Amino acid sequence: MSSDGRLLVTLERVGGNRNEPVTAAFLQKVGEPSRTPLLSGRHPKGVSFSADDQRVLLTLVVEVGAVDVATLVASTYLAEAGLVYVEEHANGSKLLLRSDRTLVVVLPDGARASRSLSNDRMARVHAQWSARGDRILCTIGLSGRDRISLLSADLKTDREVANSDEALQLGTCSAAALLDDDTVLFATRLTDRPGARVVARSLDQRGWLTTLAEFPDAEISGIAVAARTRQAFVTPATQDKNVYVARMDDLRGRVGWDLSAFRLLTQHPADDRSPAWLDNETVLFVSRRTGGWDVFSQKLGSTVATALTSGDTWETYPQVTPAGALLYWRLAPPRATENARQLAELVLAPSTVLTREEVPVERQWGRPFPHRFGFSCSSAGCSLWRTVSGGIAISRLDVAGMSRAKPGPERTLALLAEPEDVSLLAVQADGSVAVTVGESHEVARFDAAGQPAPPVLLGSRMPMSIGTYRDDGFIVSGQFPSFVALLDADGKLTYLVDNDDEFYGEVAASPDGEHIALTSRAWRQDLVVLDLAPAGSAPAQ
Repeated sequence: MSSDGRLLVTLERVGGNRNEPVTAAFLQKVGEPSRTPLLSGRHPKGVSFSADDQRVLLTLVVEVGAVDVATLVASTYLAEAGLVYVEEHANGSKLLLRSDRTLVVVLPDGARASRSLSNDRMARVHAQWSARGDRILCTIGLSGRDRISLLSADLKTDREVANSDEALQLGTCSAAALLDDDTVLFATRLTDRPGARVVARSLDQRGWLTTLAEFPDAEISGIAVAARTRQAFVTPATQDKNVYVARMDDLRGRVGWDLSAFRLLTQHPADDRSPAWLDNETVLFVSRRTGGWDVFSQKLGSTVATALTSGDTWETYPQVTPAGALLYWRLAPPRATENARQLAELVLAPSTVLTREEVPVERQWGRPFPHRFGFSCSSAGCSLWRTVSGGIAISRLDVAGMSRAKPGPERTLALLAEPEDVSLLAVQADGSVAVTVGESHEVARFDAAGQPAPPVLLGSRMPMSIGTYRDDGFIVSGQFPSFVALLDADGKLTYLVDNDDEFYGEVAASPDGEHIALTSRAWRQDLVVLDLAPAGSAPAQ
């Protein structure tokens, strides 16, 4: 942020992953949507304004570049490698932050002082000058053990401003900025509900603390201050679960960070989950946009979602029979007691109850999740499965009639692991089965005759969903790192997406195998301006 609050420079990740991001810098006027890219293709690690606001400093791999904000002409500012952030002060001093988390101060005469801020390679560190240039505000974040401190300009003295352990009300510090030489602003998480707040603390009166703004259901990714206008620019970010769709041909060969093949299908503040396909052009999903969980449908290319269920009950996990009828679980909203037993009804739309089962309900991702009992549909039919002593019992489900139907004869698949921990299961058209047990990092397989086949190992990955792919394979998604993969009849795993910096939930393939739908997080980030009290006046307690 420029000191007059007119210009904003941002650094955004456009590729790579958490450990090796590919970034781009943009310059824009505050309040205007248009942005100007800076040094396209150079991928800076840090950005800041010069002391006179006339140039943007961009920290590159081997040097620090400067771009004139009026002419956009680029030049070399500092020929030094290994830096991630540079900030200059009006007195001529420079603040350099190195990639090894070492802070360096360069005085106008060229003399240097240095200090290590953290030895942990996972620590997030940042530093900035005070208005007088005699102190440096440092933020060090590491897995909830955040610390904000003031260093002297010679880096010899250290004074703590706040930490995540000093009081419960502070939550976790995530961003900080100096309003002036006497006041620091920083962001913390709310402790009584999801969200964050921006607070101010007097550096001269350690006990003085006031809340300037609260942002429910949000995280604060940054705070910047325009010193001349005494305005704070806050970037609250909220996260929604949405459904994305990609053509299978566009996914093959793009393993890694490149997610450009995916197109956002649903876009709503409420979470959208559990995708399935009604046909090759229509995606089913469940959403809380009406309060409880209901099933919705949406055509590819459309922005309109149609509610297929409604009422006080929760409808989840939709699937479609070979005849095109809708199947889903219907449950009462969970009671206050954790893991209470609930009545789960398998419903054939519009209202036929095929079977009922009393199951324990876990509050997983804020929705009911039936354990040890489920159903799976393929092009050949639908099957019920339940865990039994020593394995899994699977029976073909008759959904042709419109009255309550009993499952057909059962076949039992023997599991060496604990069958009560079965979490995911899919049955192909030929009767072959893919299943995961507990938090295992493999997919167990059974052939059409019910005989075990060699399991498929996933390394550190943990599967979150399994579905059928066409008539001869399965599609799997999961996390740690997040992935989407195809599993063929021979047990060969082909990764379509493998990305350690994104989150993927459930995945489903269209009946013709030409598209996949999956859930992923989408961030919405805003810019909020806080007009603060004039210099010399204290905010209300």
